[in-house]
Amino acid sequence: MLSNTHERTLRPLLFICTVFLCIGVYTCFSQDLQTIATDVYSFSAIDYSAQQIEFLHDKMCNPIDINSIQESDLSQFCFLTPFEQKSIYEFVIANKPLSSIYELHFVLGLSVEKAELLSHFMIVKPQSCNHTLEELIHNGTHSIIGISQFPIHIIDSSSTNNNYLGNASKQAWRYRYASNGSLNWGVTLKKDSGELVSFKQPNIYDYASAYIQYKPNGIIRNITIGDYELQIAQGLLQWQGGYFGKHIRSQHSKTHCTLSKHSSGNETDLYRGIAFQLSHNSFMLTPFFSNTYTDGTLNSDSSNFILYNTGYHRTMREIELSNTIHHTVQGCHIQYSNFHNTYSTAIVQHSLTYANTIISKIFVNAAYSYTLKQSQIFTESAFDGKSTAHTIGIQTSVNHDITLLSSARYYQPNYYNIYSQSLSEQSQIHNEQGIFTSVICPISKFITFQCVHDYYYIPNCRYFVNAPTRGNELYVKLQYKNWEGVTLFYAWSNGYKTAQNTTERYNEIYTHITQFQKLYFVIPINSVLLSKTTIAQSLAENQRGTLVCQDLQYKPTKTCTIRIRYAHYSAPYNARIYAWEDNVEYSNTSHQYFNKGSHWYSLIEWQIHRMFRIEFKLSHTAIHKQLTVSETTPATLLCNIAVRYTIH
Repeated sequence: MLSNTHERTLRPLLFICTVFLCIGVYTCFSQDLQTIATDVYSFSAIDYSAQQIEFLHDKMCNPIDINSIQESDLSQFCFLTPFEQKSIYEFVIANKPLSSIYELHFVLGLSVEKAELLSHFMIVKPQSCNHTLEELIHNGTHSIIGISQFPIHIIDSSSTNNNYLGNASKQAWRYRYASNGSLNWGVTLKKDSGELVSFKQPNIYDYASAYIQYKPNGIIRNITIGDYELQIAQGLLQWQGGYFGKHIRSQHSKTHCTLSKHSSGNETDLYRGIAFQLSHNSFMLTPFFSNTYTDGTLNSDSSNFILYNTGYHRTMREIELSNTIHHTVQGCHIQYSNFHNTYSTAIVQHSLTYANTIISKIFVNAAYSYTLKQSQIFTESAFDGKSTAHTIGIQTSVNHDITLLSSARYYQPNYYNIYSQSLSEQSQIHNEQGIFTSVICPISKFITFQCVHDYYYIPNCRYFVNAPTRGNELYVKLQYKNWEGVTLFYAWSNGYKTAQNTTERYNEIYTHITQFQKLYFVIPINSVLLSKTTIAQSLAENQRGTLVCQDLQYKPTKTCTIRIRYAHYSAPYNARIYAWEDNVEYSNTSHQYFNKGSHWYSLIEWQIHRMFRIEFKLSHTAIHKQLTVSETTPATLLCNIAVRYTIH
């Protein structure tokens, strides 16, 4: 039996299901990202961020018109390299209007697999005159998505005392409007597990977000009001929406400035205000302003702020620190493009206020890129008033198949900018030097080889390590994929870095070694049944972790899909293993496996009507032996429900 709390959680969803089933409105059919997830993730070994996943979700439901696509749109497809983005854009400009999306097969340097993958996110719309704002307002698509996650049974763990004030359910509501790719608006309401619906205002969700985005054809290219994300150059000055982190497999040569709406559930990685882009001839101007509040407090000597970017408000302490710091941002980005050259510069001022303490800081950057048909050179330098950070790199494609990428980075020890994200061993961009190299080489029509290496050096002392740090990471991937849909790849990575072990008796500098290997293969058994198998092993701090999981995908009809997984694992927390897991809409994540046990789930996706879609997932975790005490109490039986209603 469900508790009263769970019954209250389900009532809104059950009511909506009843209403929607009684209404017959013609709507567009939205495809399923999980159907092509294998293809999306086969091009990279990184864990995509929530923003990247939700962007792909949004474009499957509201495809982009290829004839009106912009470079900033292409930069958000995480599986495209910068060269492929540039090549697609130049092909469209030279040959538009395209009559079929499959003309992308003729794009220089774009593989057939990626061209087919893009066909899920792009369409060719009938050519017509430019739509007026009134036409865009009345001829768009409305979508309402309700998502609920709640545990049916929780393990009784006396060792876990999290003192969360709210129940264990997680809820989200999303309203989206999209019209011709030119006009978008939306609202998001969300409550995380352990949070009250609202501690300060009853019946109001903990997180609320809204945006309006308009992309007219003219000097004004983009106007965004509300929550938005800004990505500048290589991320040394400013980067939101997706992340680099220590993911050396990612391509990190981006366009100089991308302004996009913030539509994900990330509560901190955003600006709230207004931003717009002006374009005339070779110039592009992007002024922006943000006025919001963030969680945090002052440090012990009141010289700086300690910001909390989890977005969680589950305990009294987290609620006390909620929205305590007033954060204002104002800045401008200027870009000039001339043939193969692109120059840009930006200035950003951050002001943070807590009680009577105000800290204001100005950041400046300069970026340059030189692009030929098959090569690109890129560089960026950022200055925080005292110190600098630099990166420079080159990417080239040989014979349209072999892709080479190499970049060097130099971040001064005192450079400090918490709003930057770029390639780094550490969580922040400072006190680091490194060289990154990547090679992707097709061996034959069906076999591709990828090799990535990153060397880094941290000259100054860092947290827990009172000595300079050196390290290397090597990643190798061999993939086979044929026309029948059979996919097989083996990935292996090895990394080591110096670390410090200090006790009362001795102080030792030693080498910390990590290893990871994964074997993954997909076999279509017949037209309705697909098998996916994963075998993974990790090594960290002399601790080993293993994971074996089997997935089955069964599609009995065009409107119904059933996905099943069974996994057996044994891994301490330090050697935990991440693996992609299917979930309901807007909830796709990489599940982390640690402790010793088994895990299974069953996911049913049913397109009941062209206007109505429901997804239901039931997952079960059995811990046979607890190797690590978890921060939160694990649920043995977890339920996820997602409902989408679309009006065209």
